[in-house]
Amino acid sequence: MPKVLPQEMKFRAMELYLTGNLSAREIAETLTAEYNQEVKTPTIYMWAKKEDWDDKKVLARTQGIQQVAETESQRYARLQ
Repeated sequence: MPKVLPQEMKFRAMELYLTGNLSAREIAETLTAEYNQEVKTPTIYMWAKKEDWDDKKVLARTQGIQQVAETESQRYARLQ
């Protein structure tokens, strides 16, 4: 029977995946240290694939770029 990991751990893994430049191995090591429960690298790959983390990462970066562009546009308009 597969081991059931807490949902909170999965959310933390996604956060690390989306916000950092960590490898799956580094994310697994971080989670193992933080939660004192072993997480294997293939688990991170499985979660990323199953939950489409790559698509979410692209979307988050695109939204971030749009927000920066809007902020710069607003700043430019204010200076004029």
